[in-house]
Amino acid sequence: MLTYIMVIEKLAGGCTNTGMTVHMHSTVMRFIEALGTAEQKSISTRNR
Repeated sequence: MLTYIMVIEKLAGGCTNTGMTVHMHSTVMRFIEALGTAEQKSISTRNR
């Protein structure tokens, strides 16, 4: 988690919008992984 925070801080230091976009995407992905249906999980992890 510390590495994640450091990366987001670096991104946000260069561009606040980019930092927030990456952070919000990551937050949504965690919710899908924790609470999503099998189909949603399949779609969200397809290109990893």
